[in-house]
Amino acid sequence: MPQDQNPEATERQARLSSDYFESTRESLARAQRFHEEDDHFTAYLYAYIAFNNLYRWLGGFGSSEKEAIKSAIKRLPIGAMKTLYTKDYVDTIKQLNCREINGLNDREIEQLKDREVDGLNGCEKVRGILNIQRYLNGAEVGVTPGLIVRLSEVAESNASPCEKRDTLIHLACDLLYTVRNNQFHAVKSSIVDKAVLEMGFNLLFPIANALLDIADRTRQD
Repeated sequence: MPQDQNPEATERQARLSSDYFESTRESLARAQRFHEEDDHFTAYLYAYIAFNNLYRWLGGFGSSEKEAIKSAIKRLPIGAMKTLYTKDYVDTIKQLNCREINGLNDREIEQLKDREVDGLNGCEKVRGILNIQRYLNGAEVGVTPGLIVRLSEVAESNASPCEKRDTLIHLACDLLYTVRNNQFHAVKSSIVDKAVLEMGFNLLFPIANALLDIADRTRQD
């Protein structure tokens, strides 16, 4: 902090910082509560609000969204990654990364995309959180495969810290970021979306908690 900053400005900045983190902490608490109540839409919403606050604080307010996410996750210590990056965690990443939609596999989705469909007679089957531009597995009718986002590689639980960190960066920048965007903009399909948001929450919440610990330490330094 600049030495010539006046005490009033310093106090105001400290108060804003305190309010910012109290709001972030409250968002995580609400996310946990709604998750326990099986309200996965609201749980993921609050978890992402907290995550957004944290990656902006740690990764910079002036950078792009994805650059801020990358910068924040690069600050995760090895111990935190070891705690959250378990075999079950890896299995959830893989499941979300390769998620089938309403029981349809990739070949069936491609067939639907090639057909003239409307209303509930086909198009509805391939919509939802996972089904608009730049999402995980399949796309809306007319969207080219080049817009589909996937993780090309997922590090195993016994991988090196560097490999785990790379996976977490791509997870947050691609899968979890996409789920957040499509949560608001896609046509919803409740059965599929509930499963997607539950998996997304189980991946995002531990990252947000780890980043909150780091942010708390930076504020105390």
